[in-house]
Formats: sequence, C-alpha cells, structure tokens
Amino acid sequence: MIRWALQLAAYRYKLVYVPGPRIANADCLSRFPLNCVNMDTPAVGEEILLINLLDSTSTCTSENIRRWTDRDPVLSKVRLSILQGWTSTPISDLAPYYSKRDELTTLKGCVLWGIRVIIPPQGRVLVTDMLHETHPGIVKMKNLARGYMWWPKMDMDLERCVKTCRQCQSVRVLPLNNQPLHPWEFPSKPWSRIHIDYAGPMNGKMYLVLVDAYSKWLEVVPTSGCSAQTTVNHLRRIFATHGLPDIIVSDNGTSFTGSDFQEFVNNNNIRHVTSAPYHPATNGLAENAVKTFKMAMKKSPGGNSEDILYRFLFDYRISPHSTTGIPPCELLMNRKVKSRFDMLRPSISDKVMKKQEVQAKNFQPRSGNSPTFNEGDSVYFRNYSRSGPPNVPGTVLQRTGPVSCRVQSESGTVVRKHFTQLFRQEKPVPSEAYQDIENNGENYYGVCNEAQTNTSIGPMVDTNTPARVPINEPVVSNPIVVEPRRSGRVTKPVVKLDL
Repeated sequence: MIRWALQLAAYRYKLVYVPGPRIANADCLSRFPLNCVNMDTPAVGEEILLINLLDSTSTCTSENIRRWTDRDPVLSKVRLSILQGWTSTPISDLAPYYSKRDELTTLKGCVLWGIRVIIPPQGRVLVTDMLHETHPGIVKMKNLARGYMWWPKMDMDLERCVKTCRQCQSVRVLPLNNQPLHPWEFPSKPWSRIHIDYAGPMNGKMYLVLVDAYSKWLEVVPTSGCSAQTTVNHLRRIFATHGLPDIIVSDNGTSFTGSDFQEFVNNNNIRHVTSAPYHPATNGLAENAVKTFKMAMKKSPGGNSEDILYRFLFDYRISPHSTTGIPPCELLMNRKVKSRFDMLRPSISDKVMKKQEVQAKNFQPRSGNSPTFNEGDSVYFRNYSRSGPPNVPGTVLQRTGPVSCRVQSESGTVVRKHFTQLFRQEKPVPSEAYQDIENNGENYYGVCNEAQTNTSIGPMVDTNTPARVPINEPVVSNPIVVEPRRSGRVTKPVVKLDL
C-alpha cells in the first residue's frame, strides 16, 4: 500500500462523483490476476528519494527548508558552528558563510542571514522557478529575492535562469553593443556632405529638415507631402542657392529610396549614403536637427507657424554652434549676418557718414557757384612743373569722375586735373560790341562786369582798375591784359659736400 501510495502521489487527480447506475461492468483485465508470485518491495532509500521528488513539486515552506538543512552537509555544519561556536580558521566548505558569521542566526532549524533565509541546494531550483514564474526579469527577481532569501552566488543563478529562458530572450531589449564610437569624418569644405530627414506631421504638415555637416547650417522646408518627387523639388530649390553637395546621407524611407530621388542624385553625380535599417544613430546629425526643430516649435507661443519657423531659423543660424563654436552663417557664407543685436554695438561707420553729411551740407564754395567742366571746354589748368607758366591753356577731353577730368594742353600733353585746378578761358569781345557800348552809354568795364556775373571766372584785368568808371570817360579801345607775374628769385644749384 505504501508503494502504491507513493507512486500515485506523484499525480494530480480530479475526483468526480459517478452514480452507481452509470458505472459500467468491470472488464476482464481489471479482474484477471498476473502470473507473478514474488513482488519486490522498494528499499528505504528509494522511498526517501521518491519523497524528495514529491516534495520538490510542492510549494517551498520553512519546514522544507529545515528538512533540507538537516540533510545538507554544509548548512548542517554552519548551523552547528552558530550554536557551538566557529573555529579560528575557516573551513574551505564554510568560506562563504565564515565572512558573515557575526550576522548568521538559527530559527526553528533554519539558518538566517539577518532576516533572509539561507536556501539549501535542494531547494534553490524550486525557489528560482518560483521567482521566475511570471518572467519579471533579472532586476525584479534580484530585488524580490534579496528581501527573503540568500545563498552563495544567488545573483549569478538568477541571471543564468533568465538568460537561458527562451521566452525572456525572445522579447528582451537589444543589449548594448560595446562597439567603439565611429563619428562621421569632418568635411573639408562647406556644403560637401548634407544630412536630410523628415519631421512631422506637425500642424497638418511635413517638414523637410536638411543640415550641413561642415557649417551646421539648417534648412527646414514645410511641405504637404513627403513623396520622392516632392523631396526632389525642394532639393532643387535649395541647391539652386547653395550648389550641389558631394554626399547626401538619409535613412531608408521611401522619400529617399524612390526612383525619382535616385534618378535625381545620379544625374547630378551626388553620392547617396543610407543608414542601417532601424538604426537612426547613423544619421544622428539629421535626427538631432529634427529634435531641435520640434522642441523649438513646441516651446514657441501660438501664432503663424511660418513666422515661428523663420524666426527660429534666423536665430539658429546666427548663434554659435555648440560643436564648432562659430555661427553657421559665418562658416557657410564667410560673413556675419546683420541682426537686431547689431544695433546694440556702436558703429564707427555710421558716425563717420553722419559727419560727412553735415560737412557736405555746410560746405560753401568760395566762388559762390561750383563750376562744372564738360568735354570740349577750353580751360586753363594749373602747371606744377618748374618750367612754363603757372596756368597752361588746354581742352577737356573726358570726365573721369564727379569733380575730375582729363585735359590736353596745346602741346598735346594729356594730364588729369581736379575741377579746383581749372578755370575757363574767356573769349575776347568783338569790336562791334564796343560800338554798341558807346551808343548805349555803357563803358567797357560795365560789359565786363556783366559778363562776370554770367560766368564763374571773369577775364584777368588789372586789380588797380576800379570796377566802375564814369560814363563820360573815354572808352578804352584795346583792353589791357596783365601778364602773369614771375618770381624774381634766382635759383641756385645745390652745393653738396664733396668728401
């Protein structure tokens, strides 16, 4: 009976009541005995082993821990050492417990480390299966076990349980691959390699995000769709401003792998590089640009989305980048872009321009009117050479500026002169004019004075002659022309010391 009880105890039964009338007749095999006389009775050891197997299928209790502790040669020695005292030198088997000997206690035949029960080897698999019953993961299993139990290398056993579980490994997060960081090579020139990606949908629109790897210049184009043809149209507009790049880096989206996009890059001799599928870190520059753009749009107050976008792009482009330390506009265009912050800095050029405007407004020419000379005018120009008269007659050939021209002398020499170095040649008055003057009671000097009012520079006359003379004085038939005076100083040669 004990043998059958032990064998049948290994199974689970569901008792069902069946009424007597529904019980069928007994079959022949259940009533026909076997031709076996001697029946072997299992030894005591086999019965104990069978009991241990039966106990392992049940829930682990403190009574099971006590029984396993009694049978375990190591824990039984640990319990005896706790009750009778530890030896001065640790035994090799008791080394994991010897370091904790001051914290070990016994309670109802079980060994405890603090409040944690030390599980014997016979029950460690059962306890591990109980912890792993709902597949909580390594961390939760360790945290739960550390509140109730302990045994040497418990963390390693729990980790091994999870790592060998097919259900846990089939849905686990990908492990961190300790591959060395391999950043993109820094381009040698602006607009050589660009990274592109799409952001959105935001406010019913998609946004094509493009960033230059050298200058970190950012382009964001709002669009209603993200097809390959739409992407090509926007790239044509951007490339018309900045030129064609050498390399375009993108992900494997249909916007960048479509036939229209591939035809566009092939026709323009652009190398197209795609990231590994489902690995956005390869195109990390574009991903960071998308994140920066989204955060700026979310943090901006309500209003026109285009105004918010263009303000963000303007501030982004004039701000020093965290990687390069230089604004993107300076690296791409080699110049600073004027902004509202430039008004905070005093400008020397504005101050000089205002001074020049005031100076030009307050300037008054000494002759009253500023003379103007055109091509073909007969003039006298100042002679700065030591030979010849101070003023030499000539003719204006060409104006070379607002107040300068080229003048040809009578000898054929062409010089460039300023208007302040010129004055007009006056034509002599004909004899008929003098007869009209006598008839009208005018004198020659009155005619000359009238001519002077019509021209900027009058004829050269003697300065000792008065401007007005009585009318009844005789008229001078021949005007007196005063020759230019010469310096009477004698020029001597330079005497040099002859050593």
